Amino acid sequence: METGADMGMFDVKIEVSTRQYGTHQEKNPTFDHEPLNPEFRTSTKTLKLYTECLEVNSLLEVDQVCNVITQGYADESAASQNAKTDEESEIVNKLKEVFVDIREIGRKIEKNPDVKALIELLDREYQKCKEDSRFLIFVKTRATARALVDVLPDYLRSTYLTGSHKCIDEDGLPAAEQIAVLDNFRNGDHLCVVATSVASEGLDIPLCNLMIRYRFRANEISSLQMRGRVRRSQQGKEVHVGTFGEFETEEKNIKRQYLMTKAIKDVCELDIDIANAEKDVYQMEEMERNSKIMKKNQRRQALFKVHCKYCGVLITQSTFMRHINEKFFVVCDKGILQRVDQRELPKKQRKMIFDGFHKRFKAFGLECGHDWGSIFIYKECEILALSQAGTKVFDIGNDKFTDCRKWNDLPFTINEMTDEDIELYKSQ
Repeated sequence: METGADMGMFDVKIEVSTRQYGTHQEKNPTFDHEPLNPEFRTSTKTLKLYTECLEVNSLLEVDQVCNVITQGYADESAASQNAKTDEESEIVNKLKEVFVDIREIGRKIEKNPDVKALIELLDREYQKCKEDSRFLIFVKTRATARALVDVLPDYLRSTYLTGSHKCIDEDGLPAAEQIAVLDNFRNGDHLCVVATSVASEGLDIPLCNLMIRYRFRANEISSLQMRGRVRRSQQGKEVHVGTFGEFETEEKNIKRQYLMTKAIKDVCELDIDIANAEKDVYQMEEMERNSKIMKKNQRRQALFKVHCKYCGVLITQSTFMRHINEKFFVVCDKGILQRVDQRELPKKQRKMIFDGFHKRFKAFGLECGHDWGSIFIYKECEILALSQAGTKVFDIGNDKFTDCRKWNDLPFTINEMTDEDIELYKSQ
C-alpha cells in the first residue's frame, strides 16, 4: 500500500507491509562495569547476540540471522579459548547447535516480502541516476544496519553507519570511522548507507535523492530531521516501509510538523517587538513568583481539621497533613486507607505519573460515599492525596471554616513530606 503527501519540493511515499513484526530499542544492553563472574559475562554477551537475532529475524530473513550467529560464534569461540570453566565453553558451543536448527527451519520459511520490495525500489531508483545515486536507509538498531548491508545489491557498494561505541563490548563506529563513511558516501565510493538514528542529527550527512525509513518509528522532530537529508533541488524522495501502525504514526508526525511550521510562520508575521514582549513575559512571571513568596510568608502555624465538603465527616487533622512539591497534599496516616473505598480507574488514567506520583485509584469515604481524592503510589507507598474540590478546612483557633479554592491558598503552614515521614509512614 502506498500513499503520497505533498511536503513541498519533494515526494513523501509510505509503503505499508501486510506482514507484522516486533520492534526493539536502538540501544543494546550494556554494563558499566566488567562482571566479576566470567560465566555471567559470557551469558550476557550470548543473550545480547540472541536479542540481535530476534531483531534481524523480525525485519529481514533467516539467512541474515544465520550470519549474525556465525559471526557471534566465531567471536565467542576465540574468546572461549581462555574459558576457565566448562559452563563457559558449553554456552558458546550451544551457539553452533542453534545455528544448525535455525538454518534447517529457514528452509521451510518464505522470504520476507519487505526485503524484496526494498531491493526492487532501490534498483528502480538506481536506474534513474546510476552513479549519481545517493541512498540513505534508516533502521532502528545496529544489528539490523549491519545485516541489511549484506542483503543489498553489490553495485550499490553499501555500508552501515552507527553511533560511537562507549566501551569495548559495544559494536558502534568510532568517530573517525563515521567521518570516513560520510566522506566515501559524498564522493561516491558508497552509493547507499544503512544508518541508525545517529544519521538524523549531529552529523554532516551529504544530501541524498532517496531516503528510506525501514520499519523505523520516529516522533515528529526526528521525522523532520530525517526528511531534511533529502535533496530539495532534484525532487528527492522519501519512502516508508512499515506496518499500518507505523504508517499512522507518521501521518500524525506530518500533521504536527505542518502545525509547527504554521505556528512559527504566524509568530514571525506578528507586528510585535520581540524584546518588549519577552520583557513583559518576564515581568509577569516575576510578579507570580513574588505573589507566591508573599502568600508563603503570610502563612501561620495553626491547628485545623479537614472535613468532607458535602457531609462534614472528619477526614484528618493538621498533624497528619503534608505537601509534596506544593502540588499534592497528602494524609501521612496509613489508617486513612481503611476508611476509603478504593475504586479502579480506567487503564489510561492508571498510567498517569506526576512528579513521581503514579495514580491508581479514586478514593471515596466509606462513611459517606463522597469523593475525597485519589490513591497514588509514591516511593513504593500507597498514599491518599486529598481533593480540594471534595473537602473543606476548619480553622480550630478561629472556630470557623476557611474560604479557599486551592490548597496553596490556605493561610496555614503545611510541612513538606520528608524522607523521615516516608519511613514513618511505611512503619505504621
